[in-house]
Amino acid sequence: DLVKKNKEIKSLANKLEISHKQTDTLRTKLDKVRESHRHELSSLESTIDDLNAELEVNRPRVAQLETQIEQMELQVASMKTKNNKLENEVYDLTEFKTTNEIMSTKLQDVEITITTLMRKHGELMLKSKKQEDSLKAAAAERERKILEIALLEEKLRASTVQEHEELVKAILAQEEDIRGVLDRIRM
Repeated sequence: DLVKKNKEIKSLANKLEISHKQTDTLRTKLDKVRESHRHELSSLESTIDDLNAELEVNRPRVAQLETQIEQMELQVASMKTKNNKLENEVYDLTEFKTTNEIMSTKLQDVEITITTLMRKHGELMLKSKKQEDSLKAAAAERERKILEIALLEEKLRASTVQEHEELVKAILAQEEDIRGVLDRIRM
C-alpha cells in the first residue's frame, strides 16, 4: 500500500509540477498581457491627453459651430414657415386655376350661346327687315291705291260737279224757256 501511495504522491507531484509549469506559463503570459495593456493604457492616456488638448483648442470653434447650428435651425424653422406659406399659395393658385378653368369653360359656353343668339338675332333682323320692306311695299301700294281712289273720286266729283252744273244750266235754261213760253202765253 505504501508503494501505491508513493506512486500516487509521485503522480500528484508530477501533476503539481505540471500545474506549476502551467501556472508559470500563464503568469508569464499574464505579465506580458499586463505589460501590453499598460502600454496600450499609456498610449490611450497619451491619445486622450492629445485629444483633450485638441478639444481645448477647438472648443471656441465648437461653440461657434453650435451657434451656427442654432442659427441654421432658426433659418430652417423660418424656411419651413415660408414653405408652408408657399404651399398654401400653391394650393390657392391651384384652386384659382381650377376656378379659372371652370370660368373659362363657362365663358366659352356663354360665347357659344352669344354667337348662337347673335346668329338668330341676325336672322330675325333679316326676317324683320324683309317683313318691314314687305309692309312698306304694301303700305306704299295701299297709299298708291288710296291716291288712285282719291284721284278717281276727284275726277268723279269734278265730273259730277260738271254734270251738276250742266244739269243746273240745262234746268235753268229750260226754266227760262218755260218762263219765256209762259210769258208769251200770258201775253
